[in-house]
Amino acid sequence: MASGPLSKAEWRAEAKIRRASNLPQRDELDRALCAKVRDWLLEETPGETLRWVVTYRAFHDEPNLAAIVDDPLLAEAGVRFAITRTPEVGNDLTLHPSSSALERHPYGYDQPVADAPQIGDDQVAVVLVPGLGFDRFGNRLGFGAGYYDRLLGRLDCDVRVGITDAIMDTRLPTDSHDIAMTLIATPNDGVQPVTSDKRRVRSEGAE
Repeated sequence: MASGPLSKAEWRAEAKIRRASNLPQRDELDRALCAKVRDWLLEETPGETLRWVVTYRAFHDEPNLAAIVDDPLLAEAGVRFAITRTPEVGNDLTLHPSSSALERHPYGYDQPVADAPQIGDDQVAVVLVPGLGFDRFGNRLGFGAGYYDRLLGRLDCDVRVGITDAIMDTRLPTDSHDIAMTLIATPNDGVQPVTSDKRRVRSEGAE
Protein backbone atom coordinates (compact mmCIF):
# COMPACT_ATOMS: atom_id res chain seq x y z
CA MET A 1 0.00 0.00 0.00
CA ALA A 2 1.34 3.43 -0.97
CA SER A 3 2.33 5.78 1.85
CA GLY A 4 1.74 9.51 2.08
CA PRO A 5 -1.28 11.79 2.45
CA LEU A 6 -4.59 10.66 1.03
CA SER A 7 -5.96 12.43 -2.02
CA LYS A 8 -9.35 14.16 -1.91
CA ALA A 9 -10.88 11.24 -3.80
CA GLU A 10 -9.57 8.81 -1.19
CA TRP A 11 -10.82 11.02 1.64
CA ARG A 12 -14.25 11.21 0.02
CA ALA A 13 -14.47 7.42 -0.10
CA GLU A 14 -13.44 7.22 3.57
CA ALA A 15 -15.87 9.97 4.61
CA LYS A 16 -18.79 8.27 2.85
CA ILE A 17 -18.11 5.06 4.77
CA ARG A 18 -17.93 6.94 8.08
CA ARG A 19 -21.19 8.77 7.45
CA ALA A 20 -23.03 5.66 6.29
CA SER A 21 -22.07 3.99 9.56
CA ASN A 22 -24.14 6.64 11.39
CA LEU A 23 -27.38 5.79 9.59
CA PRO A 24 -28.79 3.71 12.50
CA GLN A 25 -28.37 6.77 14.76
CA ARG A 26 -29.31 9.36 12.13
CA ASP A 27 -32.51 10.59 13.80
CA GLU A 28 -30.89 10.84 17.22
CA LEU A 29 -27.86 12.68 15.84
CA ASP A 30 -30.08 15.08 13.91
CA ARG A 31 -32.16 15.93 16.98
CA ALA A 32 -29.04 16.69 19.00
CA LEU A 33 -27.46 18.69 16.19
CA CYS A 34 -30.59 20.76 15.58
CA ALA A 35 -30.86 21.57 19.29
CA LYS A 36 -27.23 22.74 19.40
CA VAL A 37 -27.52 24.87 16.26
CA ARG A 38 -30.83 26.35 17.42
CA ASP A 39 -29.39 27.32 20.81
CA TRP A 40 -26.35 28.87 19.16
CA LEU A 41 -28.49 30.95 16.80
CA LEU A 42 -30.62 32.16 19.70
CA GLU A 43 -27.56 33.04 21.77
CA GLU A 44 -25.73 34.77 18.93
CA THR A 45 -28.67 36.98 17.94
CA PRO A 46 -30.28 38.25 21.17
CA GLY A 47 -32.96 40.80 20.40
CA GLU A 48 -31.89 41.40 16.82
CA THR A 49 -33.15 40.19 13.47
CA LEU A 50 -30.66 38.43 11.25
CA ARG A 51 -30.60 39.00 7.57
CA TRP A 52 -30.82 35.40 6.35
CA VAL A 53 -29.36 32.11 7.51
CA VAL A 54 -28.58 29.84 4.57
CA THR A 55 -29.25 26.18 5.24
CA TYR A 56 -29.78 23.16 2.98
CA ARG A 57 -32.20 20.33 2.24
CA ALA A 58 -30.51 17.12 3.38
CA PHE A 59 -29.64 14.52 0.76
CA HIS A 60 -29.64 10.80 1.63
CA ASP A 61 -27.53 10.38 4.80
CA GLU A 62 -26.52 14.03 5.31
CA PRO A 63 -27.12 15.59 8.73
CA ASN A 64 -30.65 16.97 8.53
CA LEU A 65 -31.36 20.48 9.85
CA ALA A 66 -35.01 20.61 8.73
CA ALA A 67 -36.28 20.92 12.31
CA ILE A 68 -34.66 24.31 12.89
CA VAL A 69 -36.33 25.91 9.86
CA ASP A 70 -39.77 25.77 11.49
CA ASP A 71 -38.59 26.18 15.08
CA PRO A 72 -40.97 28.61 16.84
CA LEU A 73 -38.28 30.09 19.08
CA LEU A 74 -36.11 30.95 16.09
CA ALA A 75 -39.09 32.40 14.26
CA GLU A 76 -39.92 34.55 17.29
CA ALA A 77 -36.31 35.74 17.40
CA GLY A 78 -36.58 36.87 13.78
CA VAL A 79 -34.29 34.26 12.25
CA ARG A 80 -35.12 33.74 8.59
CA PHE A 81 -33.88 30.76 6.61
CA ALA A 82 -32.86 30.51 2.98
CA ILE A 83 -32.16 27.34 1.01
CA THR A 84 -30.19 26.76 -2.15
CA ARG A 85 -31.27 25.83 -5.64
CA THR A 86 -28.91 23.92 -7.94
CA PRO A 87 -28.99 25.31 -11.49
CA GLU A 88 -29.73 23.17 -14.51
CA VAL A 89 -26.60 24.58 -16.14
CA GLY A 90 -23.47 25.85 -14.40
CA ASN A 91 -22.29 25.77 -10.79
CA ASP A 92 -23.81 28.89 -9.26
CA LEU A 93 -26.28 28.09 -6.49
CA THR A 94 -29.10 30.58 -6.00
CA LEU A 95 -30.71 31.43 -2.65
CA HIS A 96 -34.44 31.40 -1.91
CA PRO A 97 -36.71 31.60 1.17
CA SER A 98 -37.16 28.22 2.85
CA SER A 99 -40.92 28.70 2.47
CA SER A 100 -40.62 28.55 -1.33
CA ALA A 101 -42.50 25.93 -3.36
CA LEU A 102 -40.26 22.91 -3.89
CA GLU A 103 -39.46 20.47 -6.67
CA ARG A 104 -37.44 17.27 -6.72
CA HIS A 105 -33.93 17.58 -8.15
CA PRO A 106 -32.79 14.64 -10.35
CA TYR A 107 -30.30 13.69 -7.62
CA GLY A 108 -33.19 13.10 -5.21
CA TYR A 109 -33.33 16.14 -2.92
CA ASP A 110 -35.95 18.89 -2.76
CA GLN A 111 -35.11 22.43 -3.84
CA PRO A 112 -36.95 25.69 -4.61
CA VAL A 113 -38.68 25.90 -7.97
CA ALA A 114 -37.02 27.94 -10.70
CA ASP A 115 -39.30 30.97 -10.31
CA ALA A 116 -39.10 31.14 -6.49
CA PRO A 117 -38.25 34.60 -5.07
CA GLN A 118 -34.49 35.06 -4.92
CA ILE A 119 -32.42 36.40 -2.01
CA GLY A 120 -29.49 38.66 -2.72
CA ASP A 121 -26.00 37.60 -1.70
CA ASP A 122 -25.63 40.75 0.40
CA GLN A 123 -28.56 39.71 2.59
CA VAL A 124 -26.84 36.63 4.04
CA ALA A 125 -25.54 36.66 7.62
CA VAL A 126 -24.78 32.97 8.28
CA VAL A 127 -24.20 29.93 6.07
CA LEU A 128 -24.80 26.42 7.43
CA VAL A 129 -22.61 24.34 5.14
CA PRO A 130 -23.02 20.62 4.39
CA GLY A 131 -20.05 18.46 3.51
CA LEU A 132 -18.68 14.95 3.59
CA GLY A 133 -16.26 15.98 6.31
CA PHE A 134 -14.52 18.83 8.13
CA ASP A 135 -11.28 18.98 10.07
CA ARG A 136 -10.56 21.06 13.17
CA PHE A 137 -9.05 23.83 11.03
CA GLY A 138 -12.32 24.32 9.18
CA ASN A 139 -11.21 22.65 5.98
CA ARG A 140 -14.16 21.12 4.13
CA LEU A 141 -14.43 17.98 2.03
CA GLY A 142 -17.29 18.24 -0.48
CA PHE A 143 -18.47 16.01 -3.30
CA GLY A 144 -16.22 17.70 -5.85
CA ALA A 145 -18.69 19.65 -7.99
CA GLY A 146 -17.65 23.04 -6.62
CA TYR A 147 -21.12 24.42 -5.86
CA TYR A 148 -20.36 25.55 -2.32
CA ASP A 149 -16.88 26.79 -3.19
CA ARG A 150 -18.44 29.20 -5.66
CA LEU A 151 -21.25 30.19 -3.29
CA LEU A 152 -18.96 30.90 -0.34
CA GLY A 153 -16.53 32.71 -2.60
CA ARG A 154 -19.12 35.23 -3.72
CA LEU A 155 -20.82 35.85 -0.34
CA ASP A 156 -19.61 38.65 1.91
CA CYS A 157 -20.24 36.51 4.97
CA ASP A 158 -17.66 35.48 7.56
CA VAL A 159 -19.93 33.18 9.60
CA ARG A 160 -19.54 29.83 7.87
CA VAL A 161 -20.65 26.84 9.96
CA GLY A 162 -19.63 23.35 8.85
CA ILE A 163 -22.33 20.80 9.73
CA THR A 164 -21.06 17.32 10.56
CA ASP A 165 -21.52 14.34 12.87
CA ALA A 166 -17.91 14.50 14.08
CA ILE A 167 -14.76 16.45 13.25
CA MET A 168 -12.12 14.48 11.35
CA ASP A 169 -8.96 14.06 13.39
CA THR A 170 -6.63 14.41 10.40
CA ARG A 171 -5.95 17.55 8.38
CA LEU A 172 -7.81 17.41 5.07
CA PRO A 173 -6.11 18.32 1.78
CA THR A 174 -7.05 21.70 0.31
CA ASP A 175 -6.70 23.68 -2.89
CA SER A 176 -6.20 27.40 -3.40
CA HIS A 177 -9.90 28.00 -4.14
CA ASP A 178 -11.14 26.26 -0.98
CA ILE A 179 -12.76 28.47 1.66
CA ALA A 180 -12.46 27.31 5.26
CA MET A 181 -15.25 27.34 7.81
CA THR A 182 -15.10 29.70 10.77
CA LEU A 183 -17.14 27.37 13.00
CA ILE A 184 -17.99 23.66 13.13
CA ALA A 185 -21.23 22.20 14.53
CA THR A 186 -21.49 18.63 15.82
CA PRO A 187 -24.18 16.81 17.84
CA ASN A 188 -21.85 16.32 20.81
CA ASP A 189 -19.95 19.61 21.02
CA GLY A 190 -22.36 22.09 19.48
CA VAL A 191 -21.04 25.08 17.54
CA GLN A 192 -17.35 25.71 18.16
CA PRO A 193 -14.72 27.94 16.53
CA VAL A 194 -12.16 26.24 14.34
CA THR A 195 -8.50 26.01 15.27
CA SER A 196 -6.56 28.96 13.89
CA ASP A 197 -3.93 27.58 11.54
CA LYS A 198 -3.16 28.81 8.02
CA ARG A 199 -1.26 25.77 6.81
CA ARG A 200 -2.83 23.80 4.00
CA VAL A 201 -2.22 20.38 2.47
CA ARG A 202 -2.15 20.59 -1.32
CA SER A 203 -4.09 18.12 -3.44
CA GLU A 204 -5.15 17.57 -7.02
CA GLY A 205 -8.79 18.13 -7.94
CA ALA A 206 -11.44 20.80 -7.42
CA GLU A 207 -13.76 20.78 -4.46
